[in-house]
Amino acid sequence: MHHLIKFRHKKEARQKISGLHSSIYKLNDYYYILSKSSDKSTAFITSLSSDEYQLYQWAMSEIDNSHDFIVYETNSILTNNSRALVTNTGVTIYRTFEFLTEIFGILNYTPDSFSDGGRYNTPDTAIAHVNYLLDQGVETIDIGVESTRPGASIILPETEIKALQKILPHICEIKRNFKISIDTYHPETVKWLLNLDIDYINDVSGNLSLDLVRECINSNKSYIAMHSLSIPSSKELILSLGDNPVSYLGRWIDDKIRAFHKMNIDTDKIILDPGIGFGTNGPQSWYILKNINLLKRDGVELLIGHSRKSFISHISTKAVGERDLESALVAAGILDKVDYLRLHDISYLKATYSVNSLMVQYR
Repeated sequence: MHHLIKFRHKKEARQKISGLHSSIYKLNDYYYILSKSSDKSTAFITSLSSDEYQLYQWAMSEIDNSHDFIVYETNSILTNNSRALVTNTGVTIYRTFEFLTEIFGILNYTPDSFSDGGRYNTPDTAIAHVNYLLDQGVETIDIGVESTRPGASIILPETEIKALQKILPHICEIKRNFKISIDTYHPETVKWLLNLDIDYINDVSGNLSLDLVRECINSNKSYIAMHSLSIPSSKELILSLGDNPVSYLGRWIDDKIRAFHKMNIDTDKIILDPGIGFGTNGPQSWYILKNINLLKRDGVELLIGHSRKSFISHISTKAVGERDLESALVAAGILDKVDYLRLHDISYLKATYSVNSLMVQYR
């Protein structure tokens, strides 16, 4: 038996549902998913309004793969990132091509990033790229001013802060319906950011002191801890080939959670990133991505930052900046298994997901 589940925020849906059972539908700014979940903590709708009943019928026709789905789709119209259908009461239902997974769009405000270094290294080009990412549909802008590619030079915290001072006020000025993440592992920079309008501290070292992590949480910021064996990353320093990388990362995640709990840090504001390419070679990275569901833990969200990284060269000879299709296909494969994806570009992912919405038989 399928149940209609209603959510105000996508995060609620991610916490309650493992895997999609229908497309995501929207009605009156609420998200709806048809699920056969038996989780008693999930808030099933027991009494449907007439509009919700029509939404339910559309979703059921999709799951059943019935001929009625053709009728609903034919009567709907294409709008921005969705199919829209007006109900008998004049209200619009959307079968949306949004993702439950939230998307971080990457802004490399650096001269030497591995994939687009120097392209967005002025306020004008950076803001233009931010607007491009927002138009695509990203929900968070992740700003980095220090490259962590292999061979990159480590910059001083004061240099990092000066670079952020050149771009951050411009981005905060246009901030409306998006969030801001700062990619940094320098404690001095984090302390400087605590009183600014920032939503995430993205620590690629995964090693900030727990006291500083607590300060971040108390300042209403989420903390992202990434697993890495070195900063900058090194192709020579990788996990032992004799170890199962998923088991290794599972132990790292469990150790992190225990440490946060010991310090009474609210893990609802903690996000963990297994660090694709930071201590793993190509086959190890593919293995982790293929088994990413084994790294999920209750109460802690998961972010994957795989975009354009070197593991793709295991299957492709494309230049680094031309790997967005491969990055999108990987992302499409793990969309319902992680909470956040960090990408340079999402145009291919949007196309892939909308096609999947029609072609995939839901579970």
